Amino acid sequence: MTKIYEFPKAEDREIVEGAVATYITTPVDLLRDLMTEEISRVLERYHISKLFLRDYAVLMCEDIVIFEAMTPDDDGSCPACGSKTCSRRLLNIINNVEHYGCHCGALYYRKNMKVGNSI
Repeated sequence: MTKIYEFPKAEDREIVEGAVATYITTPVDLLRDLMTEEISRVLERYHISKLFLRDYAVLMCEDIVIFEAMTPDDDGSCPACGSKTCSRRLLNIINNVEHYGCHCGALYYRKNMKVGNSI
């Protein structure tokens, strides 16, 4: 018998969006850990490993939450706020693509021309 799971509700999508925004904009490790746990709970509730949101996706890979931005950084500045000197945070590197979070809450990516280790 096939089991059908429901699609994540708007409220749960908002929880994930809020958790991602808090994760990006806070330097407090404990709070960031709580936000990844919240994201993980929502994904597990719906039995999914990837959730697409506005301009990014969140993925669960084993016990790790991965952020995958879908907005490119073409000129070295944040696509949302335009800051070239923003306090951005490198979130992860996937297939030589660096995914960043800006202090304004935006996520974006930059292709890394250097060959190195990535997940």
